[in-house]
Amino acid sequence: ELSAATEIQMGFLPKPLPPDVAAGRFSLAASLVPAREVGGDLYDFFMLDDRHLCFIIGDVSDKGVPASLFMSMTLTLIRSRAGSHPSPDHLMAEGNVTLFIGVLDLDTGELLYANGGHNPPLRLGDDGVAWLKGISGPVVGAMEGMNYTLLRTVVRPGETLFLYTDGVNEAMNAEGDVYSNEAMFRALASSPSREPASV
Repeated sequence: ELSAATEIQMGFLPKPLPPDVAAGRFSLAASLVPAREVGGDLYDFFMLDDRHLCFIIGDVSDKGVPASLFMSMTLTLIRSRAGSHPSPDHLMAEGNVTLFIGVLDLDTGELLYANGGHNPPLRLGDDGVAWLKGISGPVVGAMEGMNYTLLRTVVRPGETLFLYTDGVNEAMNAEGDVYSNEAMFRALASSPSREPASV
C-alpha cells in the first residue's frame, strides 16, 4: 500500500518541460526524495502563458500518507486557480502548509512571489549567494482570511534561484548533527556551476 501511495504521490509531480519551452530563456531542475515512503513536501512548475513561468515549493505539516494526500490536494488547487488568479499572493490556498509561489516573466526577469512561512530561497549570482528576502505572511491556513503580501524582484541573466524545504537544511547525519543553513550556504557558494541540475 505504501509503495502504491509513493507512485501516486510521485505521479502528481510535474514532468520536465519540453526543450522548446525553455528555448534558451531558462533552465530548471527539481528533485524530491521523501524521508519515508511518502511525505508532505511538494513542488510544481508550469507555464501560465508563453512568457510566464510559475513555480511552487511547499512543505505540508506532518508526514506520511495524510501529508501526501494534502500535498496532492494543494498542487491540484493551485493549478486550478492559476489560470484565473495568476498572482502569487492570490494563489495561496487554505491548509497547514508552508508555501512559496513565484511567477517569473521570462522577457523581463521580473519575479512576482509570495512566501507563506516557507524557507527563504537563495539567489546565486556573480556577486555570490544571498537570501531572497521577504515574507508575505505566516504558514498558509494558520489564520482564516489571511491576506498575503505580493513581493517583487528581478532575476538577472545567469542568476540561479535555489528553493528547498527543511529536509535539506535540517537533515541529520548518522551522529545526529544537523546539516544547517550555514553548511547549505557554504556548499552553494562553492558550487562550480550555476546550472540548476549541478546545483
